[in-house]
Amino acid sequence: MELLLKVRDGDGMTELRGDFPPSATILDALESFRASGGAPVPAYRHSCHHGSCGTCGALVNGGEALMCLTRLGSLGKDDGSPLTVELEPLRRATLISGIAALPGQALAGIPPDASYLAVSDGVQGDRAGLPPDPTGRDGSARVRFEACIECGLCSSSCPVAAPFIGEVGQKLCEEAEVCWMDLSGNAHLVGAGLRVNIEGKPNQFKRP
Repeated sequence: MELLLKVRDGDGMTELRGDFPPSATILDALESFRASGGAPVPAYRHSCHHGSCGTCGALVNGGEALMCLTRLGSLGKDDGSPLTVELEPLRRATLISGIAALPGQALAGIPPDASYLAVSDGVQGDRAGLPPDPTGRDGSARVRFEACIECGLCSSSCPVAAPFIGEVGQKLCEEAEVCWMDLSGNAHLVGAGLRVNIEGKPNQFKRP
């Protein structure tokens, strides 16, 4: 595929052009451009390359995504016409440079002693159950764990984010079918294949 990659760099956009297979990810393309020694590539964050660390979150054509999991073929057809992809830093994040940003607001409400893994409270909505145990053993004692990879995609995409939202504000948002989260650790996020509901966290912020 012929790719035109436009990457935010301050007030302007850096344009990078190259040819890649549809199976290549955006992160693959960025790494290739950087290794080629051609035009300078604006700063970006990455680490694991397989969706575990959450560091490569960015806006891809206006939507939040992990660049290491976003294949070029999912963004356009391989029909001979150039594919244009625009990359911007996450919203509500602390910009470092280019599209590299730290999702500090998304992490502000997580207690310092909170575990990275938590036992799920069961199947919700249309979530699939656990797959069969590949060892063939009795899987009745297996549990599902949920893990936050701290990518910041949720806080970037959420239309309502505030230090703390009380019961009245929560109810108004939910009646209007608007997702929300607060920096004290409460959230109500619903989307395709996603349902996050955390409540009961006290206000960690004082009024000015």
